[in-house]
Formats: sequence, structure tokens, C-alpha cells
Amino acid sequence: TDIARLDTDNIFIHINSDNNALRQKQSDFKILLTSDTKEDNWGCGGNTECGLNLIDDTVRKTIKEYTKHHETIYLMATLGGGVGSGSTPEIAKYLKSINKKVILHVTLPFTFEGKSRLSTAKNSLELLKPYSDEISVFENNDLLESKKGLRESFQLASNKIYSKIR
Repeated sequence: TDIARLDTDNIFIHINSDNNALRQKQSDFKILLTSDTKEDNWGCGGNTECGLNLIDDTVRKTIKEYTKHHETIYLMATLGGGVGSGSTPEIAKYLKSINKKVILHVTLPFTFEGKSRLSTAKNSLELLKPYSDEISVFENNDLLESKKGLRESFQLASNKIYSKIR
């Protein structure tokens, strides 16, 4: 179940460059990241500069509108690729500039995704620190150690993050 439908106290803004993934989210607040220079609408191919450049004035204006009645903003991101690692620090920086409390929940890539993705994720995490009031880091590898299947493990991870919000 999408926590955006369970929680009536908070709003959930889904920001993604993958339109198909965005359509699956049940939130009323969605932002599709697009660029004239990107060849597709579903990723940046691990290029964090691409992810950074997806956060333009239109996106900032929409984020400001969606968050205008909220002092604390919880950002959840998967780090290691171009969109999450590139855009999340820019979003956090913008939120701090408009005097929001920023609490981050981020995931690091699985080991099998390679050293490059892990390095990208850790670099992004360092960029996020100055713009975060609190950071929780979740290791995707921990999901593999669960006795449950991967789908159930992701649900448990979502529940763990959600419990920190409530």
C-alpha cells in the first residue's frame, strides 16, 4: 500500500524522471523531471550533473507551492544514480533556502550494483549533509539478509521509514 494514501497528516510529493514510475504513485503531488537535453524521460544514466540540471525554476516553484504549509520536509531518495544523487542535494539546498527543516531518508545501492554507484551515492550523501537537519541512511544490502522475499523486504523498509515520520 502506498503510504501517501494512509497518511492524512502529511503530503507526499513524488519527484522522478521516470514517468511510468510516477504514474504508479498514488500521491496527488507529483513532479516529472524533464530536460530538453535528456534523450528519454526515465533517467540520467548515472550522470549526477544531469540530475542536478533537472531542478530548474519551474520545479523549485512547484516544490515551494506544495510545501508552503509545511515547516518540516522529509526527503526520501535512492542514491547512486544520476537523478537521485544529482537532484536530491539541489532539492535539499533549495528547501533550506526557503527556511524548511529537512529530514532525509536515503538508500545506498546494493553491492552488486558496483563500486561506481556506491561512490556516487557516498559523494551525494556528503553533499546533502550541509542541507539536512537529520539523515537516516538505509543500506539496500540489509534487504538481502532478510528471510522474507525482496518485495516484502522493500515493504518493511518503507514501513521503517514511515514509522520515523509518524
